Amino acid sequence: TPSLLEHTRDIILSKESMMAFVEAGFGRIPMDERKSPLVSPLYANLSLMPPALFLTGNIEQLVDDSVFMAARWRRAGNTAELCVVDGACHAFTIIPMGEVTDEGIDHIVRFVQKHLRPAPLRLN
Repeated sequence: TPSLLEHTRDIILSKESMMAFVEAGFGRIPMDERKSPLVSPLYANLSLMPPALFLTGNIEQLVDDSVFMAARWRRAGNTAELCVVDGACHAFTIIPMGEVTDEGIDHIVRFVQKHLRPAPLRLN
């Protein structure tokens, strides 16, 4: 995606390491076959999927992937929330980074609270 190809920072994940990761996982698959739904969820049938949270930072190399997937999720008729956190990089919710980490975790907690259905009460 453009956000990866144009990325110049090496925060947590560099463009080069991400490209190496993609090649390690998919290098045997010819480039024209990588758009197969079996390889990329961006091209898959996403109907009847559960609600999803796409949480990313605006300085994340993969921000476009999250934006594109959220749009595809919605277009398939599913509920999707897209949250782009200003100043956040890759893995910002698991690496203590101050306010951006707190904001990301808050988004996750609110999403889970909103979509978690309590188990039915069983009376014996």
